Amino acid sequence: MKAQYLEPLPIPNASGPQKAELIDLAEAIHLGTGKLHDLQQAITRRIPDLATDPANAKLTTKLKEWWNLPNFAAFHKEVEKALKAKIPLQERNDWENWITTSRAEIHALTAEIARAEAEINAKVYALFDLTPDEIALLEANV
Repeated sequence: MKAQYLEPLPIPNASGPQKAELIDLAEAIHLGTGKLHDLQQAITRRIPDLATDPANAKLTTKLKEWWNLPNFAAFHKEVEKALKAKIPLQERNDWENWITTSRAEIHALTAEIARAEAEINAKVYALFDLTPDEIALLEANV
C-alpha cells in the first residue's frame, strides 16, 4: 500500500473506553475461534481411525466439516460411504455423544463469535458516523 492512498483515509479517534470495548470483543473472538478450531479438530483428527487403513484414509468435505451434518445418523452414513467402514457397535454411543455435544458447543461458539463480530461492526460504524444507507452499501460489498 502506498502512503498517498492511506493518508487521506479518515480514521476517527476512539475514546479509551471505546478502544477497551473493541479490544475486549476482539480478544473474545480470538479465544472463541481457538476453542472452535480445537473442538472441530478433536473429532476430525479421529475420524480416520474408523477406516480399515487409517494412514491412507481420505476424508470427504462432509467429514472434514462433520459439525454441519444434521445428526449422528448422517455422520455414520458418511463414514460408511467415504471410508468404507462402519463405526463399531460398541463405540457408537460414545461417538454419538461426542459428536452431539461437540456440535452443540461449536454452534454456540459460532453464534457467539458472530454476535461479537456484529457488535464490533456496529461500534466501528458508529465511530465513522455511518448512515444506515452507507452501512447497507458497505455490508453488501464486503
